[in-house]
Amino acid sequence: MDPGSAEVRLSDLCKTPARVALLRTVLEHPTMSVSALAARNRVTRGMVSRYLSMLEAEGILVRDGRGYRLVESPSVVTIRKLLNILILTHTVPLPEWAWGIGVYGSWGRGTNKEGSDCDLWVAAQEVPPADEMGRFRMTIRNAIHTEVHILLLTPERIQQIRDKDQPFYESLVESTITIRGESFVHT
Repeated sequence: MDPGSAEVRLSDLCKTPARVALLRTVLEHPTMSVSALAARNRVTRGMVSRYLSMLEAEGILVRDGRGYRLVESPSVVTIRKLLNILILTHTVPLPEWAWGIGVYGSWGRGTNKEGSDCDLWVAAQEVPPADEMGRFRMTIRNAIHTEVHILLLTPERIQQIRDKDQPFYESLVESTITIRGESFVHT
C-alpha cells in the first residue's frame, strides 16, 4: 500500500485510542497549545507535539504563535461527522416506542464545537409519556456529556413542520443522519 494513501494516513491519525481522544479534543477547540492538550488528555507533551505535527502535515491544523489553530475544511468536517456518528451509534438506543432516531443540526453537519448541543429527532407513531422522554434525554446527555435536545416527530408533527415551516424542514432533512431504525423523511 502506498504510504501516502488515504488508508495509511487515516490509520496513522487514528492508530490508538489516545490519538482519537486527542483528535476529538482538537476538533472541539478552535485553538490549542501542546501543554493544554497534554493536560486535558493526560498524555505527555512529546506525544501531543508529535501528533499535532501530523495533523499540521495533513492540513488539519496550522501553527498560530506558540499554539495551533484548527483549519475548517471538508476533511475536518468529515472527520468530525464520522466521530459524531460513532459516538451516537454507540450510545443512543432506539426506544421501544420509536421507529427511528437521528441527529441533525451542527452534530449532523459535522460543524459542532465544544459547547454545541446535540439535536436529535425521534420518530414515533404517537407521543410517549413525558417521563419516558425525560429519562431518555437524560440517559443520552449523561452518556455523551453534552446538552441534548430532542425533536419528537409523529406523522402529524412531520406534516405540520413540512407545511408550516418549510425552511426548517429542509434544513432538518439536509443535515439529518439516521442513527437507528428508519428515517422520518419519506413519512
